[in-house]
Amino acid sequence: MKSEEYTTRVKQCDDGKYRWTYEVNLYRNPTILIDLLKIVVGCLALPYLLIDGVIIIKDFDLDNEWFVKGQLNTLIGFGGIILFMVLLSVICYYWWAASLKGRYIASFVMDETGIEHHMQKRSNLVMAAALVSNNPSTIAAASVTSWKSEFWTVRRVIPIYRRDLIKVNELLSKNRIYVLPQDYEFILNYITQHCPRLKV
Repeated sequence: MKSEEYTTRVKQCDDGKYRWTYEVNLYRNPTILIDLLKIVVGCLALPYLLIDGVIIIKDFDLDNEWFVKGQLNTLIGFGGIILFMVLLSVICYYWWAASLKGRYIASFVMDETGIEHHMQKRSNLVMAAALVSNNPSTIAAASVTSWKSEFWTVRRVIPIYRRDLIKVNELLSKNRIYVLPQDYEFILNYITQHCPRLKV
């Protein structure tokens, strides 16, 4: 197989690298939606936990009626905001999925040193979720259109068979590898065999 040529099945090219594409059904496979909700909830929850944590440490007093009521009201208000943002994110996700006709196409390149995940279309949805955080590092991460995992830095590999998904997690980054069931075990075994620091 010629270099830079992609098919849905995993093929080894003339340069020794494995290449393939995968078409994710955005309606049936919830992986991207779950990641989106994690970003939204995480970006909202972290500031609340930090600020409220300081207040609790400073003014903690269960015998103080005003303190208890204040904490309950804050929790209810925060829960309402989280619920609203989750519903809004779900609506935005399905709007985005519809704009792509329910399909997200990813291409992958793998050799003995690592594996690359390339987006064929940029996810404005993930960028929008990152903007909610108003965090430069989160926005920068969301703007990336490809991810490369170096096998020597990979700490965990998590197979999720029902989604045709393999999570390849490094210390500070996570990669999502999709592959057809026919090639799933080959790719999973290849990745695990080439990760010397893998925690089993």
